Amino acid sequence: MSFGLQPNDKSVELAVRLGSLPAWAHPERVYWQWEWIQIRDGFQGEIEVKRKNDLYLRKLEGMTRKEYKAYLERAVFFNMIKPTTSKFIGSLFRRPAKLTALPARLPVTAITREGIDLVQYGRLVAQEQVLMGRVGALLDMDPAGIKAPYISTYIAENIMDWAYQVVEGRVVLSDVVLREIREDRNDDWQVRTYRAQYRRLKLVQDPSDDSWFYTQYVYDTADASGTITAEPTETIVPTRNGVPFSFIPFVFFGALSNQPSVESSPLYDIAKLNFSHYRTYAHLEHGRNYTALPIYYVPTGEGDEKGEYEIGPSVVWQVAPGQKPGILEFHGQGLMTLERALSEKERQIESIGGKLMDSGGKTGQSDKVVQSEAANETSVLLALALVHDQGMTQLLRWMAWWMGCTDAEVAALGYETNKSFVFDNTGAREFRAIQSMYLDGVIPVEVVYDYLLRAEVIPDWMDLNTFTGYLKSASH
Repeated sequence: MSFGLQPNDKSVELAVRLGSLPAWAHPERVYWQWEWIQIRDGFQGEIEVKRKNDLYLRKLEGMTRKEYKAYLERAVFFNMIKPTTSKFIGSLFRRPAKLTALPARLPVTAITREGIDLVQYGRLVAQEQVLMGRVGALLDMDPAGIKAPYISTYIAENIMDWAYQVVEGRVVLSDVVLREIREDRNDDWQVRTYRAQYRRLKLVQDPSDDSWFYTQYVYDTADASGTITAEPTETIVPTRNGVPFSFIPFVFFGALSNQPSVESSPLYDIAKLNFSHYRTYAHLEHGRNYTALPIYYVPTGEGDEKGEYEIGPSVVWQVAPGQKPGILEFHGQGLMTLERALSEKERQIESIGGKLMDSGGKTGQSDKVVQSEAANETSVLLALALVHDQGMTQLLRWMAWWMGCTDAEVAALGYETNKSFVFDNTGAREFRAIQSMYLDGVIPVEVVYDYLLRAEVIPDWMDLNTFTGYLKSASH
């Protein structure tokens, strides 16, 4: 099953919020717990951030509960995490992923048990890579082995533990523990309870011949963060033509590699700045509330006692007798400091996230600076795209192998996302250089075709033969 791929999926909320982590959770999983919570909450936006109250916006000293509620309501969480994620995904999937030598029997229209097709699934996995820097995918099959294999997906928060082991002279993934959130309902569906189920993927050594085979152990618990029971409730040994697997068909998708070790989210720095921006915005709106509108004052009568003053345009202050009535208005630079701080943080987020915020900061920059910033953004995208392609290709090859495809069919199968963003800064000079090298016989027509296709100069429907035919027609 897929567990919590969508950011607003109930499984995500339960995985993060229900109880503490088990004592046996991997140290890296424990280390990144708080950072992942912040990124998830920031992606959800203002409704989730404000629901956490003073977790992200603390009360000012001496502030009453009523005053804090108003302070929180005035604050604005300007979500810059979600648009950055969407921008990255839009660049990666500007064109649909290219599939090479896809066997007809491969069920790309429904590669998960819920029926998600390959195109949508690729986008969902890439979103988790961009947002969290981590997601896992398990190739699985119904125990009866009647239907085609499918992919089960596990968000970063539900990958609880992992380990390596030397098997036949090589270090391989030998153990993975995954958390699955289960929902129980009573007969009339009026009561819902949630609990954790743990699925352990393990390489086990056969004592009879010292060979290794892949086994699944399923452990049930009473609640969402309970300790694994002593004995598994289910043991499964997946096979292909009656032969157990010699490997664990689980892929880690990171931001820089497909290794099990946790990698930092590409958007973590943006998330931290986004919350800092939120707090600054709260201070600014708090200050505006007390300074934007004037306060009226009048002199008191002789002998009148001065009372406690309230701030706001709906009240009148009493001052010493003999003074003329007047109006107090705010003068000074205090709020401008907060406004400048907001602009500064937006520019910082812009530089990290690849020109997300249109603050006009690039107007006076040289071409070299702009190109350098574009290259930085491209390098992150390119690394993530290569990791994504490698992981998806591996999953599809395993799926084809499990379904009985030949070794040649499996080896030829490929998956590649769009890389045209690498060519976004290509100009007329580069195109003239490509043309000149082709005419001089330095590069073949295949290179020209591939370059123009990736640069989105020619459409997807035009194959190499059609392109060559147009070139020959144009030369006559």
